[in-house]
Amino acid sequence: MYYNTIAIFVMRNYDYSDNPVIAWLSFDGKTIKFIEDYAHSAGYQEEFNGNNYVKGTTGKQIFYDLYQDNRFIREMFSYVN
Repeated sequence: MYYNTIAIFVMRNYDYSDNPVIAWLSFDGKTIKFIEDYAHSAGYQEEFNGNNYVKGTTGKQIFYDLYQDNRFIREMFSYVN
């Protein structure tokens, strides 16, 4: 984690064994770090970094995508309004 950052975490979903997948999101003023933690099932983490996000909608679904210099990295999270 970065020092002097805003950080949140959410239980994103469950894996194939019904173990929680935890998502960490932190921001240090320049870089957005998105981490998916599969420690309970597979014992590893996936980390993605970017410098921007885009909020989009598809019907009632609202999603936030991570970008690095206008290049799509991955969807961070979404919800239904």
